[in-house]
Amino acid sequence: MDTLVELLDMSAQRFPSNTAVTMRIGVRSTHYTYPELWDRAGRFAALLVRQSVAPGDRVVFWSPNHPDYVAALFGTFMAGAVAVPLDVACSRDFTERVLRQTSPTLAFATQKLAGVLAESIGWPAFFIVSTIAALPA
Repeated sequence: MDTLVELLDMSAQRFPSNTAVTMRIGVRSTHYTYPELWDRAGRFAALLVRQSVAPGDRVVFWSPNHPDYVAALFGTFMAGAVAVPLDVACSRDFTERVLRQTSPTLAFATQKLAGVLAESIGWPAFFIVSTIAALPA
């Protein structure tokens, strides 16, 4: 095993019924098996390619914990891009400094945080966390 993507692929094949990600949000729990995580990650990787994200490009992750955060992170790795995680509690000044230094191509953010980024630097390209399930296979 050389990469996290290869490890996820192997886990999806070897442990198809095992849970890869579990998260409780309020009273609701979300569970993804390894194959489900692999599928969601592949959908996100395809989205990145359609959005002209190339290997080595940076993708900002500015989102609270969410199961699709994990899928998007693996999808970013699948596409060969670099993930730039930001803490949702970081200051606007810090966020703007990181964005200037990393020059990301796209941001993975909630709708609310995407609005803050748009106000800060005028980015048009955002992906809202709740839509990975709706992406084509």
